[in-house]
Amino acid sequence: MLLILSIFIGSAYVLGWSSIFSVKDVIVVGAPTKSESEEIRTTVRLGDKLARIEPRTLNAALQKYTWLRSSAVTRNWINGTVTIRVFTRIPVARNDGRLIDEAGNLFTLPARPGSELPTVNASSKSALIFAVKLLNILPAEIKSSLISI
Repeated sequence: MLLILSIFIGSAYVLGWSSIFSVKDVIVVGAPTKSESEEIRTTVRLGDKLARIEPRTLNAALQKYTWLRSSAVTRNWINGTVTIRVFTRIPVARNDGRLIDEAGNLFTLPARPGSELPTVNASSKSALIFAVKLLNILPAEIKSSLISI
């Protein structure tokens, strides 16, 4: 019994407090710009313990970026690398200087003005979603020449 307890305590120490399993590198994949990538990279500090990095908590913290559709965080225990994959919203139109994705979410996307996209003007969120759905079902040749809805 004492041996099992010693192994458990030793394992907990190695995983949670020793520097054996610590963050040695952070890789960000899919960010729209280098500056966004660097900003996301700073959410994990080098030297942090891998066991104390909770992917769900980190994913929730990244939701502050309006352009972020989703993210996935993985930890490589062998080389100490944390990889953060981010997936951006795909703009289909613009509205009041912001972009709109196919679900009707408004966001800003760094380094992409969206000037080639049609403008959607709507008085409510439901009207905005309806206009985006209408835009999505239009044939490509009409969509490409459309300026405003």
